[in-house]
Amino acid sequence: MNNRRRYWFERTPIPFLASLQLLVWLIVVALSNDSQAQLPKDSVRRTPLVNVIENAEKTVVALFAIDQTKSKGAAGTGSIIHPGGYVLTNNHVLPAKAGQAVYQGKAIPFRVVGRMPDHDFAIVKLESKKEWPSVVVGQNNDLMNGETVITAGNPGGRGVIYTAGIVSNKNLIGSTGNALAMTQFNSNARPAFIQFDAASNQGSSGGPLLDLESRLIGIVSGGFVSEENVNYAIPIDRVRKFSNAMMAPEIRHQKQTGITIDPNTSDCRIMNVLTKSAAELSGLQPGETIVRVNGMAAQQVLDWVIAMDVLLPDVETLIIEVQGKAGLRTVSLTPDPLPAWPAVEGVVNTKSGLDFKLYNGHFDKLPDFASLTVENEGTIDELSLEAMTTEGRQDFVAQLDSYIEIDRDGLYRLTIISDDGSQLFLHDELLLDNDFNHPAQPVSRLTRLAKGLHPLRIDYFQGHSAATLQLHVTRVDDRTWDETPVPLRLLREVR
Repeated sequence: MNNRRRYWFERTPIPFLASLQLLVWLIVVALSNDSQAQLPKDSVRRTPLVNVIENAEKTVVALFAIDQTKSKGAAGTGSIIHPGGYVLTNNHVLPAKAGQAVYQGKAIPFRVVGRMPDHDFAIVKLESKKEWPSVVVGQNNDLMNGETVITAGNPGGRGVIYTAGIVSNKNLIGSTGNALAMTQFNSNARPAFIQFDAASNQGSSGGPLLDLESRLIGIVSGGFVSEENVNYAIPIDRVRKFSNAMMAPEIRHQKQTGITIDPNTSDCRIMNVLTKSAAELSGLQPGETIVRVNGMAAQQVLDWVIAMDVLLPDVETLIIEVQGKAGLRTVSLTPDPLPAWPAVEGVVNTKSGLDFKLYNGHFDKLPDFASLTVENEGTIDELSLEAMTTEGRQDFVAQLDSYIEIDRDGLYRLTIISDDGSQLFLHDELLLDNDFNHPAQPVSRLTRLAKGLHPLRIDYFQGHSAATLQLHVTRVDDRTWDETPVPLRLLREVR
């Protein structure tokens, strides 16, 4: 948002594992002694807010994660979004790959099963075989300013509490200076948040923002230090949009169905079927709605992603119940293998660095390079804007070509950070799209790469602000989601 933004966990350090365990025990004892009498359903005290909170109490957990290597941790909150015990929360409250959740007086271990660092959300799995009550995952495309909302949080790590307020701004644009300044930019390239005035304190990060229909419409993420009751949440529609990238089940398990689910519908509707894929061979068509997969209910896109993460490692054939124009039918689908991206062969003479071409002009998004005239070209030793042109220069666009060297087969996260727009191509395919004019912001994606050299191209334009262009690579453990930074090795071919 700006430099006054805060994450609640930054004010709630948990320095030692013993302190964390004691705190969890105290919460368990306190909650186990809670025995509230039930009011009649027609009591005037049973307001719409009471009904929403009663529903939420079944689906909200307090989260405690600790990084034992650094002897510090974080307290946060999460919403159970799937009967299998999958919990949606913020990525920033998960400094470690595992932790403890407190649910209705009981401590339950959890582990991380999906991360989206650049959008600050993640999914953890409760380590329990029970079937869990889950919140209805809503949409925020019909959200209204002034609408009543309810939040749940774990302030100070003391357990889950509830607050209520209104939507103050249903479309708060992040990373802005002020409203006047934003009239000069395209706001579509900047992340939007839901601003609300319900009390939200340290430990509330990751908790649900709920409407009066008990639907999850956002993830509470933080607030402004210098302003009272100005808090914000990540819209649930953004989580829907990036849910597949967050868990990447097909890439991680190296199996491909050929099915893309529409994230913008209230059901699990097929948006696209890949040509010559297992999905096309099975007869599935865009517009049909998936109802169940191997007995697992599929009500929206997150259900499908979770089902693939559960089934693909162990199941050879997917049994999909689908609703279409001809009614309900069942199809069998055997996923295709999805191998790692192979390294290129025949590149034997390399040297550290990148080839670049520089073009002059004013841009608000990446242009058609074929229509431009090269101003300057050459080679640079490392990814550096200053090495291509004079420091502080504005209004130019650049193309950089190189190979990225991967030292072992595995799952990798590539992240590009740019101010202004950028795109990253791997093997001539668009992998990361960070286009349009915006402040420095990251975009990342998981991909599986074989050992060796992989051709890489970065397109970048510089507009009217600070100049930033960075590329980061981390190796991701398939099971634990541990991410290890990998030294960036960019090599150009010497002919």
